[in-house]
Amino acid sequence: MKNNQTIKLFLLALQSLFTGGCLVILFVLVPFWQQSNADDFLAWFSKYSSNIAKIMLPLEVIPLLVSILVFYLSYKQKESTRKWWLLNLLSNIIVLLLFIFYFKPANASLASGTIMA
Repeated sequence: MKNNQTIKLFLLALQSLFTGGCLVILFVLVPFWQQSNADDFLAWFSKYSSNIAKIMLPLEVIPLLVSILVFYLSYKQKESTRKWWLLNLLSNIIVLLLFIFYFKPANASLASGTIMA
């Protein structure tokens, strides 16, 4: 694959799936959570948080891995778009770091019902 167009389109599709998942959380789940009382929300989150993680974590990790490949290939072939693929890769790394250092502990705390108010 000289231009790696298939891999780039695959990455775009994966990034779109992750973005769509984030938008569902933002526009569907967050309003539901905001309308729930605290005890009901914590019970719901405890029950369903593992399902959310099973969906969202692969939707983040797989695009990250593919973005590493796409950046490597674009860098190796000295493509003019390599700076944009680097930006994509760095964005994926930042999102993963946010998950590891903030969302994972916060979600675990919510799921166990030990979150501080």
